[in-house]
Amino acid sequence: MDSHEKLYRILDRNPRYPLAAYAAIHEGLDFTVRSRNVNGHVDGEELALGMAAYLKDKFGPYARMVLDGWGVH
Repeated sequence: MDSHEKLYRILDRNPRYPLAAYAAIHEGLDFTVRSRNVNGHVDGEELALGMAAYLKDKFGPYARMVLDGWGVH
């Protein structure tokens, strides 16, 4: 099963957020793991900082607006 199939399965189980939000979280986790150069494990602080950096890189000053639009707080 590829990552897109996994995201659709997650969305089917929990449609609270749009697919784009789940995809961004997946991409942000991947970004964090790659930037930390670790073997797939990051702690909560590393994930929070990595997600912030990823979202800032992807959406710039509109990151908060994008998250609000997805209902992610």
